Amino acid sequence: SVDLLVDHEPPDIEVCGRHSGGGMVYIDPATSCWIDLVLPRSHPLWQDDISVAFHWVGELWAKTLADLGLGHGQVHRGPAVNPHHGRVLCFAGLGSGEVSIEGRKVVGLSQRRVRAGARFQCLVLQEWDPDPFARLIKPNTWPHDLDLEGVSAGHHSLTNPILTAIPDALIKNLNNRE
Repeated sequence: SVDLLVDHEPPDIEVCGRHSGGGMVYIDPATSCWIDLVLPRSHPLWQDDISVAFHWVGELWAKTLADLGLGHGQVHRGPAVNPHHGRVLCFAGLGSGEVSIEGRKVVGLSQRRVRAGARFQCLVLQEWDPDPFARLIKPNTWPHDLDLEGVSAGHHSLTNPILTAIPDALIKNLNNRE
């Protein structure tokens, strides 16, 4: 994805890479919540199957969001939806374990595995804003069939108080799993 970026990043956006796979994300602390979960290989939740390994993470997120009043989140368990788009832009696709509410992707996931275990990088998105991506992508390099305005991500029910409450609620649910 880095080869799609403009040569000089805008002064208000810091670009950095992640080694856990997946497409580009834009992290705005006012409209998103980023949390990493680390799972040692020896843990009972460990799954050798990389796709299945996301399922418990998605279930944890769906329960946490429901506990915070967001309703029933759907945990994706099938083949990736729009995988070509998702490899370029995380929230333009839907992968294993990712959570949607009312057809809108609200939790994006990626996974980095090492010998000792796995790190799941999780981003909860309150609202979709195509502008940062439009400013960062070189002209004529964006996939022609990917409509930035048409990405169905984020959800109006994810208010700022809910975003603020997510870490404690997630930790509570994580502790209840053990």
